[in-house]
Amino acid sequence: MPKQMGTSTQAVLWSYIGTFFSLSSGFLMLPFILLKLSGNDLGLWYVFLGINGLLVLFDFGFAPTFARNFAYIWSGAKKLSRQGMAEQTGGEVDSNLFRLLYQSCKVLYLVLSVIALVLLLSVGSLYIAHITANFSGEHYLTAWIVMCLSFFLNLYFDYYASILRGINEIKSINVALVISKVSQISISGILLMMGIGVLGAVLGFLAQGLIFRQYCKATFFKNVEVQRIFRQTKSDVQLKAVLDTIRTVLPNSVKDGFVSIANYAATQGSSLIISLKVSLTVVGHYSLVLQLINAVASVAVAINNAYLPTIQNRMVSRAKESLQIIIGRCQIAYISVFLGGSLGVYFVVMPIVGFLRPGFSFSGITFLLMITYYFLFNQQSGYATYIAAANEIPYAKAFVVSSVISVVLIFISLQFFPNNLTLVIVAQILAQACFNNWYWLRYFYKREGFTFVRTLNIGLSSWIKTILRA
Repeated sequence: MPKQMGTSTQAVLWSYIGTFFSLSSGFLMLPFILLKLSGNDLGLWYVFLGINGLLVLFDFGFAPTFARNFAYIWSGAKKLSRQGMAEQTGGEVDSNLFRLLYQSCKVLYLVLSVIALVLLLSVGSLYIAHITANFSGEHYLTAWIVMCLSFFLNLYFDYYASILRGINEIKSINVALVISKVSQISISGILLMMGIGVLGAVLGFLAQGLIFRQYCKATFFKNVEVQRIFRQTKSDVQLKAVLDTIRTVLPNSVKDGFVSIANYAATQGSSLIISLKVSLTVVGHYSLVLQLINAVASVAVAINNAYLPTIQNRMVSRAKESLQIIIGRCQIAYISVFLGGSLGVYFVVMPIVGFLRPGFSFSGITFLLMITYYFLFNQQSGYATYIAAANEIPYAKAFVVSSVISVVLIFISLQFFPNNLTLVIVAQILAQACFNNWYWLRYFYKREGFTFVRTLNIGLSSWIKTILRA
Protein backbone atom coordinates (compact mmCIF):
# COMPACT_ATOMS: atom_id res chain seq x y z
CA MET A 1 0.00 0.00 0.00
CA PRO A 2 1.22 3.55 -0.72
CA LYS A 3 2.26 5.56 2.30
CA GLN A 4 -0.68 7.60 3.60
CA MET A 5 -0.21 11.35 3.90
CA GLY A 6 -2.50 13.68 5.78
CA THR A 7 -3.02 17.41 6.13
CA SER A 8 -3.24 18.46 9.75
CA THR A 9 -5.39 21.29 11.06
CA GLN A 10 -2.14 23.01 11.99
CA ALA A 11 -0.96 22.85 8.38
CA VAL A 12 -4.27 24.35 7.19
CA LEU A 13 -4.05 27.14 9.77
CA TRP A 14 -0.47 27.89 8.78
CA SER A 15 -1.57 28.04 5.14
CA TYR A 16 -4.01 30.79 6.05
CA ILE A 17 -1.44 32.51 8.28
CA GLY A 18 1.21 32.33 5.57
CA THR A 19 -1.18 33.62 2.94
CA PHE A 20 -2.33 36.39 5.28
CA PHE A 21 1.22 37.57 5.89
CA SER A 22 2.06 37.22 2.22
CA LEU A 23 -0.81 39.50 1.34
CA SER A 24 -0.66 41.74 4.39
CA SER A 25 2.78 42.80 3.27
CA GLY A 26 1.06 44.44 0.32
CA PHE A 27 -1.61 46.00 2.52
CA LEU A 28 0.84 47.15 5.20
CA MET A 29 3.10 48.64 2.54
CA LEU A 30 0.21 50.55 0.99
CA PRO A 31 0.50 53.60 3.29
CA PHE A 32 4.22 53.90 2.50
CA ILE A 33 3.67 53.33 -1.22
CA LEU A 34 0.69 55.67 -1.53
CA LEU A 35 2.29 58.44 0.52
CA LYS A 36 5.89 58.19 -0.67
CA LEU A 37 5.66 57.21 -4.35
CA SER A 38 4.70 59.59 -7.14
CA GLY A 39 2.07 58.61 -9.69
CA ASN A 40 4.78 57.46 -12.10
CA ASP A 41 6.65 55.54 -9.39
CA LEU A 42 3.45 53.86 -8.24
CA GLY A 43 2.59 52.78 -11.77
CA LEU A 44 6.14 51.52 -12.36
CA TRP A 45 6.08 49.50 -9.12
CA TYR A 46 2.92 47.71 -10.24
CA VAL A 47 4.49 47.10 -13.65
CA PHE A 48 7.42 45.47 -11.80
CA LEU A 49 4.97 43.30 -9.88
CA GLY A 50 3.26 42.38 -13.13
CA ILE A 51 6.58 41.38 -14.67
CA ASN A 52 7.25 39.33 -11.54
CA GLY A 53 4.36 37.18 -12.65
CA LEU A 54 6.40 36.38 -15.75
CA LEU A 55 8.46 34.06 -13.54
CA VAL A 56 5.74 31.46 -14.11
CA LEU A 57 6.48 31.75 -17.82
CA PHE A 58 10.20 31.10 -17.36
CA ASP A 59 9.40 28.24 -15.00
CA PHE A 60 7.14 26.90 -17.75
CA GLY A 61 5.17 24.54 -15.57
CA PHE A 62 8.04 22.68 -13.94
CA ALA A 63 7.21 23.83 -10.39
CA PRO A 64 3.78 22.13 -10.14
CA THR A 65 5.01 19.15 -12.15
CA PHE A 66 8.00 18.56 -9.88
CA ALA A 67 5.82 19.05 -6.79
CA ARG A 68 3.41 16.38 -8.06
CA ASN A 69 6.20 13.93 -8.83
CA PHE A 70 7.88 14.44 -5.47
CA ALA A 71 4.48 13.75 -3.88
CA TYR A 72 4.17 10.51 -5.88
CA ILE A 73 7.65 9.37 -4.80
CA TRP A 74 6.90 10.35 -1.19
CA SER A 75 3.75 8.21 -1.44
CA GLY A 76 5.71 5.16 -2.57
CA ALA A 77 6.05 5.44 -6.36
CA LYS A 78 8.94 3.41 -7.80
CA LYS A 79 8.88 5.02 -11.26
CA LEU A 80 7.62 8.22 -12.83
CA SER A 81 5.15 8.33 -15.70
CA ARG A 82 4.63 10.87 -18.44
CA GLN A 83 0.87 10.60 -18.11
CA GLY A 84 -1.24 9.29 -15.24
CA MET A 85 0.06 7.49 -12.16
CA ALA A 86 2.25 4.39 -12.22
CA GLU A 87 1.25 1.43 -10.09
CA GLN A 88 2.83 1.50 -6.63
CA THR A 89 5.14 -1.31 -5.55
CA GLY A 90 5.75 -0.39 -1.93
CA GLY A 91 5.19 2.17 0.80
CA GLU A 92 8.78 3.29 1.37
CA VAL A 93 10.35 6.24 -0.41
CA ASP A 94 12.62 5.18 -3.28
CA SER A 95 15.81 7.00 -2.25
CA ASN A 96 17.54 6.74 -5.62
CA LEU A 97 14.52 8.01 -7.52
CA PHE A 98 14.10 10.89 -5.05
CA ARG A 99 17.77 11.90 -5.36
CA LEU A 100 17.58 11.67 -9.14
CA LEU A 101 14.56 13.96 -9.29
CA TYR A 102 16.29 16.39 -6.93
CA GLN A 103 19.40 16.57 -9.13
CA SER A 104 17.20 17.02 -12.18
CA CYS A 105 15.58 20.04 -10.49
CA LYS A 106 18.94 21.67 -9.83
CA VAL A 107 20.16 21.29 -13.40
CA LEU A 108 16.93 22.40 -15.00
CA TYR A 109 16.38 25.47 -12.81
CA LEU A 110 19.92 26.71 -13.37
CA VAL A 111 19.32 26.66 -17.12
CA LEU A 112 15.89 28.31 -16.79
CA SER A 113 17.14 31.10 -14.51
CA VAL A 114 20.04 31.99 -16.82
CA ILE A 115 17.69 32.17 -19.82
CA ALA A 116 15.28 34.32 -17.80
CA LEU A 117 18.03 36.74 -16.77
CA VAL A 118 19.25 37.18 -20.36
CA LEU A 119 15.72 37.88 -21.63
CA LEU A 120 14.93 40.30 -18.81
CA LEU A 121 18.14 42.28 -19.28
CA SER A 122 17.53 42.53 -23.03
CA VAL A 123 13.85 42.54 -23.98
CA GLY A 124 12.69 43.55 -20.51
CA SER A 125 15.05 46.51 -20.39
CA LEU A 126 13.70 47.78 -23.72
CA TYR A 127 10.15 47.63 -22.33
CA ILE A 128 11.11 49.47 -19.13
CA ALA A 129 13.05 52.08 -21.14
CA HIS A 130 9.95 52.64 -23.28
CA ILE A 131 7.51 53.27 -20.43
CA THR A 132 10.01 55.41 -18.45
CA ALA A 133 11.21 57.44 -21.44
CA ASN A 134 9.75 60.68 -20.04
CA PHE A 135 10.81 60.05 -16.43
CA SER A 136 13.64 62.06 -14.86
CA GLY A 137 16.47 60.51 -12.83
CA GLU A 138 18.53 57.34 -13.12
CA HIS A 139 17.16 55.41 -10.13
CA TYR A 140 14.60 53.72 -12.39
CA LEU A 141 17.38 51.85 -14.19
CA THR A 142 18.97 50.86 -10.88
CA ALA A 143 15.61 49.62 -9.60
CA TRP A 144 15.14 47.53 -12.75
CA ILE A 145 18.59 45.93 -12.46
CA VAL A 146 17.91 44.99 -8.81
CA MET A 147 14.54 43.59 -9.87
CA CYS A 148 16.24 41.44 -12.52
CA LEU A 149 18.60 40.08 -9.86
CA SER A 150 15.56 39.25 -7.72
CA PHE A 151 13.92 37.41 -10.61
CA PHE A 152 17.07 35.36 -11.22
CA LEU A 153 17.56 34.30 -7.60
CA ASN A 154 13.86 33.65 -6.99
CA LEU A 155 13.61 31.40 -10.04
CA TYR A 156 16.86 29.53 -9.43
CA PHE A 157 16.01 28.53 -5.85
CA ASP A 158 12.29 27.99 -6.50
CA TYR A 159 12.61 24.21 -6.69
CA TYR A 160 13.06 23.97 -2.90
CA ALA A 161 9.53 25.27 -2.36
CA SER A 162 8.24 22.75 -4.93
CA ILE A 163 9.99 19.89 -3.13
CA LEU A 164 8.60 20.96 0.25
CA ARG A 165 5.08 20.98 -1.22
CA GLY A 166 5.66 17.52 -2.62
CA ILE A 167 6.84 16.07 0.70
CA ASN A 168 3.94 17.71 2.57
CA GLU A 169 6.01 20.33 4.45
CA ILE A 170 3.19 22.84 4.07
CA LYS A 171 3.72 24.38 7.49
CA SER A 172 7.41 25.05 6.80
CA ILE A 173 6.63 26.85 3.55
CA ASN A 174 4.23 29.15 5.33
CA VAL A 175 6.62 29.82 8.21
CA ALA A 176 9.11 30.89 5.55
CA LEU A 177 6.46 33.16 4.05
CA VAL A 178 5.78 34.83 7.39
CA ILE A 179 9.45 35.49 8.15
CA SER A 180 10.25 36.74 4.66
CA LYS A 181 7.21 39.00 4.38
CA VAL A 182 7.83 40.61 7.78
CA SER A 183 11.37 41.30 6.56
CA GLN A 184 10.05 42.82 3.34
CA ILE A 185 7.66 45.13 5.16
CA SER A 186 10.38 46.31 7.54
CA ILE A 187 13.04 46.91 4.90
CA SER A 188 10.74 48.49 2.31
CA GLY A 189 9.01 50.68 4.89
CA ILE A 190 12.29 52.07 6.22
CA LEU A 191 13.75 52.69 2.77
CA LEU A 192 10.57 54.32 1.45
CA MET A 193 10.45 56.63 4.47
CA MET A 194 14.05 57.57 3.68
CA GLY A 195 12.76 58.86 0.35
CA ILE A 196 14.64 56.68 -2.14
CA GLY A 197 11.49 56.02 -4.15
CA VAL A 198 10.62 52.83 -5.99
CA LEU A 199 14.15 51.49 -5.36
CA GLY A 200 13.23 51.08 -1.68
CA ALA A 201 10.29 48.82 -2.54
CA VAL A 202 12.47 46.84 -4.93
CA LEU A 203 15.22 46.23 -2.34
CA GLY A 204 12.61 44.95 0.12
CA PHE A 205 11.33 42.61 -2.59
CA LEU A 206 14.86 41.29 -3.14
CA ALA A 207 15.34 40.61 0.58
CA GLN A 208 12.00 38.81 0.81
CA GLY A 209 12.86 36.41 -2.01
CA LEU A 210 16.29 35.59 -0.60
CA ILE A 211 15.01 34.93 2.92
CA PHE A 212 12.06 32.79 1.77
CA ARG A 213 14.05 30.51 -0.48
CA GLN A 214 17.01 30.10 1.85
CA TYR A 215 14.64 29.14 4.67
CA CYS A 216 13.01 26.55 2.39
CA LYS A 217 16.43 25.16 1.50
CA ALA A 218 17.44 24.89 5.18
CA THR A 219 14.13 23.20 6.07
CA PHE A 220 14.55 20.67 3.28
CA PHE A 221 17.96 19.53 4.50
CA LYS A 222 16.75 19.35 8.13
CA ASN A 223 14.04 16.81 7.23
CA VAL A 224 14.96 13.45 8.80
CA GLU A 225 13.76 11.38 5.84
CA VAL A 226 15.64 13.62 3.41
CA GLN A 227 18.82 13.25 5.47
CA ARG A 228 18.41 9.46 5.32
CA ILE A 229 17.95 9.60 1.56
CA PHE A 230 21.08 11.70 1.05
CA ARG A 231 23.12 9.38 3.28
CA GLN A 232 22.02 6.32 1.31
CA THR A 233 22.54 7.73 -2.19
CA LYS A 234 25.39 9.12 -4.25
CA SER A 235 25.54 12.73 -5.34
CA ASP A 236 27.19 11.99 -8.70
CA VAL A 237 24.03 11.22 -10.66
CA GLN A 238 24.71 10.57 -14.34
CA LEU A 239 23.73 13.34 -16.74
CA LYS A 240 21.91 10.83 -18.96
CA ALA A 241 19.68 9.82 -16.05
CA VAL A 242 18.96 13.48 -15.32
CA LEU A 243 18.04 14.16 -18.95
CA ASP A 244 15.83 11.05 -19.06
CA THR A 245 14.03 12.24 -15.93
CA ILE A 246 13.49 15.69 -17.41
CA ARG A 247 12.13 14.08 -20.59
CA THR A 248 9.70 12.05 -18.48
CA VAL A 249 8.23 15.08 -16.72
CA LEU A 250 8.52 17.36 -19.76
CA PRO A 251 5.17 16.62 -21.51
CA ASN A 252 3.05 17.62 -18.53
CA SER A 253 5.48 20.42 -17.65
CA VAL A 254 4.95 21.91 -21.09
CA LYS A 255 1.19 21.69 -20.61
CA ASP A 256 1.53 23.24 -17.14
CA GLY A 257 3.70 25.93 -18.69
CA PHE A 258 1.13 26.85 -21.31
CA VAL A 259 -1.52 26.89 -18.59
CA SER A 260 0.66 29.24 -16.52
CA ILE A 261 1.09 31.55 -19.51
CA ALA A 262 -2.65 31.44 -20.15
CA ASN A 263 -3.43 32.20 -16.50
CA TYR A 264 -0.96 35.08 -16.49
CA ALA A 265 -2.48 36.55 -19.64
CA ALA A 266 -5.98 36.10 -18.21
CA THR A 267 -5.15 37.86 -14.92
CA GLN A 268 -2.03 39.97 -14.35
CA GLY A 269 -1.33 40.40 -18.05
CA SER A 270 -4.23 42.84 -18.30
CA SER A 271 -2.21 45.44 -16.36
CA LEU A 272 0.63 45.27 -18.87
CA ILE A 273 -1.78 45.56 -21.81
CA ILE A 274 -3.59 48.51 -20.24
CA SER A 275 -0.25 50.25 -19.53
CA LEU A 276 0.32 50.48 -23.30
CA LYS A 277 -2.93 52.37 -23.86
CA VAL A 278 -3.60 54.52 -20.77
CA SER A 279 -1.57 56.59 -18.31
CA LEU A 280 0.43 54.91 -15.55
CA THR A 281 -1.73 56.71 -12.98
CA VAL A 282 -4.84 54.90 -14.26
CA VAL A 283 -2.83 51.69 -14.45
CA GLY A 284 -1.85 52.23 -10.82
CA HIS A 285 -5.50 52.56 -9.70
CA TYR A 286 -6.58 49.48 -11.66
CA SER A 287 -3.59 47.45 -10.49
CA LEU A 288 -4.19 48.45 -6.89
CA VAL A 289 -7.76 47.12 -7.00
CA LEU A 290 -6.51 44.02 -8.81
CA GLN A 291 -3.95 43.52 -6.03
CA LEU A 292 -6.71 43.69 -3.41
CA ILE A 293 -8.88 41.17 -5.28
CA ASN A 294 -5.93 38.86 -5.86
CA ALA A 295 -5.23 39.09 -2.14
CA VAL A 296 -8.73 37.85 -1.38
CA ALA A 297 -8.38 35.09 -3.98
CA SER A 298 -5.02 33.99 -2.56
CA VAL A 299 -6.47 33.62 0.93
CA ALA A 300 -9.50 31.78 -0.47
CA VAL A 301 -7.42 29.21 -2.39
CA ALA A 302 -4.89 28.72 0.43
CA ILE A 303 -6.73 25.62 1.60
CA ASN A 304 -6.26 24.03 -1.84
CA ASN A 305 -2.51 24.50 -1.48
CA ALA A 306 -2.59 23.01 2.02
CA TYR A 307 -4.51 19.91 0.97
CA LEU A 308 -2.89 19.35 -2.44
CA PRO A 309 -0.28 16.76 -1.31
CA THR A 310 -3.05 14.87 0.50
CA ILE A 311 -5.33 15.07 -2.55
CA GLN A 312 -2.54 13.59 -4.68
CA ASN A 313 -1.97 10.87 -2.10
CA ARG A 314 -5.68 9.97 -2.03
CA MET A 315 -5.69 9.66 -5.80
CA VAL A 316 -2.66 7.38 -5.66
CA SER A 317 -4.45 5.34 -2.97
CA ARG A 318 -7.78 5.40 -4.86
CA ALA A 319 -9.43 6.57 -1.59
CA LYS A 320 -12.58 8.08 -3.14
CA GLU A 321 -14.57 8.71 0.03
CA SER A 322 -11.74 10.59 1.72
CA LEU A 323 -11.06 12.52 -1.49
CA GLN A 324 -14.65 13.73 -1.73
CA ILE A 325 -14.59 15.01 1.86
CA ILE A 326 -11.38 16.95 1.19
CA ILE A 327 -12.71 18.48 -2.05
CA GLY A 328 -15.93 19.47 -0.30
CA ARG A 329 -14.05 21.13 2.56
CA CYS A 330 -11.85 23.01 0.11
CA GLN A 331 -14.79 24.33 -1.90
CA ILE A 332 -16.83 25.43 1.12
CA ALA A 333 -13.80 27.28 2.48
CA TYR A 334 -13.07 28.87 -0.91
CA ILE A 335 -16.61 30.16 -1.44
CA SER A 336 -16.94 31.50 2.12
CA VAL A 337 -13.57 33.23 2.26
CA PHE A 338 -13.80 34.75 -1.24
CA LEU A 339 -17.26 36.24 -0.73
CA GLY A 340 -16.49 37.50 2.78
CA GLY A 341 -13.15 38.94 1.72
CA SER A 342 -14.67 40.72 -1.27
CA LEU A 343 -17.19 42.49 0.95
CA GLY A 344 -14.38 43.51 3.30
CA VAL A 345 -12.32 44.97 0.46
CA TYR A 346 -15.19 47.04 -0.93
CA PHE A 347 -16.63 48.36 2.33
CA VAL A 348 -13.46 48.66 4.44
CA VAL A 349 -10.21 48.63 2.47
CA MET A 350 -11.15 50.78 -0.53
CA PRO A 351 -12.49 53.66 1.62
CA ILE A 352 -9.18 53.60 3.52
CA VAL A 353 -7.28 53.76 0.22
CA GLY A 354 -9.42 56.74 -0.82
CA PHE A 355 -8.60 58.47 2.46
CA LEU A 356 -4.85 57.91 2.08
CA ARG A 357 -4.86 58.95 -1.59
CA PRO A 358 -7.67 61.48 -2.21
CA GLY A 359 -7.33 61.24 -6.00
CA PHE A 360 -8.17 57.53 -5.97
CA SER A 361 -11.51 56.52 -7.52
CA PHE A 362 -12.91 53.29 -8.92
CA SER A 363 -16.28 52.30 -10.37
CA GLY A 364 -18.45 50.08 -8.17
CA ILE A 365 -19.80 48.26 -11.24
CA THR A 366 -16.28 47.56 -12.47
CA PHE A 367 -15.35 46.23 -9.03
CA LEU A 368 -18.38 43.90 -8.98
CA LEU A 369 -17.50 42.57 -12.43
CA MET A 370 -13.88 42.02 -11.34
CA ILE A 371 -15.06 40.08 -8.28
CA THR A 372 -17.31 37.92 -10.46
CA TYR A 373 -14.53 37.24 -12.95
CA TYR A 374 -11.86 36.34 -10.42
CA PHE A 375 -14.23 34.20 -8.33
CA LEU A 376 -15.11 32.05 -11.34
CA PHE A 377 -11.56 32.05 -12.69
CA ASN A 378 -9.99 30.89 -9.43
CA GLN A 379 -12.71 28.29 -8.98
CA GLN A 380 -12.00 26.78 -12.41
CA SER A 381 -8.26 26.91 -11.65
CA GLY A 382 -8.90 25.03 -8.41
CA TYR A 383 -10.68 22.23 -10.23
CA ALA A 384 -7.90 22.17 -12.82
CA THR A 385 -5.50 21.58 -9.93
CA TYR A 386 -7.63 18.67 -8.69
CA ILE A 387 -7.66 17.19 -12.18
CA ALA A 388 -3.88 17.57 -12.52
CA ALA A 389 -3.35 15.79 -9.20
CA ALA A 390 -3.84 12.56 -11.16
CA ASN A 391 -1.00 13.62 -13.52
CA GLU A 392 -3.27 14.49 -16.43
CA ILE A 393 -3.77 17.97 -17.87
CA PRO A 394 -6.59 17.86 -20.42
CA TYR A 395 -7.50 21.52 -19.96
CA ALA A 396 -4.29 23.08 -21.35
CA LYS A 397 -5.59 23.82 -24.87
CA ALA A 398 -8.84 25.30 -23.61
CA PHE A 399 -7.05 27.59 -21.16
CA VAL A 400 -4.67 28.82 -23.87
CA VAL A 401 -7.44 29.45 -26.40
CA SER A 402 -9.52 31.34 -23.83
CA SER A 403 -6.57 33.51 -22.83
CA VAL A 404 -5.85 34.39 -26.47
CA ILE A 405 -9.50 35.33 -26.95
CA SER A 406 -9.33 37.40 -23.75
CA VAL A 407 -6.24 39.33 -24.89
CA VAL A 408 -7.76 40.01 -28.32
CA LEU A 409 -11.02 41.26 -26.79
CA ILE A 410 -9.11 43.48 -24.34
CA PHE A 411 -7.12 45.04 -27.19
CA ILE A 412 -10.30 45.64 -29.17
CA SER A 413 -12.09 47.23 -26.22
CA LEU A 414 -9.13 49.52 -25.46
CA GLN A 415 -8.78 50.45 -29.13
CA PHE A 416 -12.32 51.79 -29.34
CA PHE A 417 -12.87 52.73 -25.67
CA PRO A 418 -9.35 53.46 -24.27
CA ASN A 419 -10.50 54.64 -20.84
CA ASN A 420 -13.32 52.15 -20.23
CA LEU A 421 -11.97 49.55 -17.79
CA THR A 422 -15.44 48.03 -17.37
CA LEU A 423 -15.35 46.72 -20.94
CA VAL A 424 -11.93 45.19 -20.25
CA ILE A 425 -13.45 43.07 -17.47
CA VAL A 426 -16.49 42.17 -19.60
CA ALA A 427 -14.10 40.93 -22.28
CA GLN A 428 -12.32 38.73 -19.74
CA ILE A 429 -15.61 37.31 -18.42
CA LEU A 430 -16.87 36.43 -21.90
CA ALA A 431 -13.63 34.66 -22.80
CA GLN A 432 -13.81 32.29 -19.80
CA ALA A 433 -17.56 31.90 -19.25
CA CYS A 434 -18.23 30.35 -22.65
CA PHE A 435 -16.38 27.14 -21.67
CA ASN A 436 -13.79 26.97 -18.89
CA ASN A 437 -15.89 28.36 -16.04
CA TRP A 438 -18.28 25.40 -16.10
CA TYR A 439 -16.75 22.58 -18.16
CA TRP A 440 -13.84 21.59 -15.91
CA LEU A 441 -16.02 21.39 -12.84
CA ARG A 442 -18.25 18.96 -14.71
CA TYR A 443 -15.21 17.04 -16.02
CA PHE A 444 -13.78 16.51 -12.54
CA TYR A 445 -17.04 15.37 -10.94
CA LYS A 446 -17.77 13.00 -13.82
CA ARG A 447 -14.27 11.49 -13.65
CA GLU A 448 -14.43 10.90 -9.90
CA GLY A 449 -18.08 9.83 -9.82
CA PHE A 450 -19.12 12.69 -7.52
CA THR A 451 -21.76 15.41 -7.82
CA PHE A 452 -21.19 19.10 -7.10
CA VAL A 453 -24.06 19.62 -4.65
CA ARG A 454 -23.41 16.35 -2.79
CA THR A 455 -19.73 17.21 -2.44
CA LEU A 456 -20.54 20.67 -1.06
CA ASN A 457 -22.97 19.13 1.45
CA ILE A 458 -20.32 16.63 2.59
CA GLY A 459 -17.77 19.43 2.90
CA LEU A 460 -20.15 21.62 4.91
CA SER A 461 -20.99 18.73 7.26
CA SER A 462 -17.29 18.02 7.74
CA TRP A 463 -16.58 21.65 8.66
CA ILE A 464 -19.50 21.71 11.10
CA LYS A 465 -18.19 18.58 12.82
CA THR A 466 -14.70 20.08 13.01
CA ILE A 467 -16.02 23.31 14.54
CA LEU A 468 -18.18 21.45 17.08
CA ARG A 469 -15.21 19.32 18.15
CA ALA A 470 -13.01 22.39 18.64
